[in-house]
Amino acid sequence: MKTLLLLLSFILSLQYAIAQSIGTSSPFEFHRFYLKEPAQELLELKYEDTCEPADGKLLPGGQSVLIRNYKPHQRLYVRLLNAQGSIKEVIQTPCYIDPVVGEL
Repeated sequence: MKTLLLLLSFILSLQYAIAQSIGTSSPFEFHRFYLKEPAQELLELKYEDTCEPADGKLLPGGQSVLIRNYKPHQRLYVRLLNAQGSIKEVIQTPCYIDPVVGEL
């Protein structure tokens, strides 16, 4: 009985450690999200909850933003200058941020 409890607690702690490590990094170096309307310039890109800057750039054509080393499951705050010259603020949710595979 004691051995069973010890084994069970070991398995639960191992599962917790694996779950924590999965959420902290992504196997992909680049991620991308698309904009609803073209932008001229990316003014600000940061993680919404921590206000930590994200490493990203507006791709040619202004239709999408490329992010390097995106932290999974994090929302992004984006400030853009659109084609009409006005500033637009967007909160990008993780479900619309896709890994970039086999491009670039």
